[in-house]
Amino acid sequence: MPEEAILAWSQEPMPNGKIYQISDLNKLSEISSLFGFCKNNTAHITPDGWRHLIINFKLEDLQSADANIHWLMEEKENDIGEFCCSLYFKAMISGYYPPTNDFGDFDQENNTFLFLDGSKSKIDWSLIYDNASINS
Repeated sequence: MPEEAILAWSQEPMPNGKIYQISDLNKLSEISSLFGFCKNNTAHITPDGWRHLIINFKLEDLQSADANIHWLMEEKENDIGEFCCSLYFKAMISGYYPPTNDFGDFDQENNTFLFLDGSKSKIDWSLIYDNASINS
């Protein structure tokens, strides 16, 4: 992925906002700030951004970045499987499918991810949950 690829954008700080690139999303403190903006609906993580986060950080690190923000998990939850499902859901609605590192569209109504090549995959949330719990 090119260094200048747009991984996320935020309306904050006003008035011009911020475009996040690879160099901006290599620190958990920056990721935590971005999660806070996303929680307030003033930021968006692109499919490439989700890919970068999921490939380059452990689930526990991303959970730590969200610990005080609670965008991906409720305040008192500490369940890595639930966190993984929430993270994957956000990634999929943006157009990134973490289990196979592919891009496409998430059909929430049918709980299916539609890949760019026309194929599709039914989402097995219990498998995602179990794999996260086993691998943590």
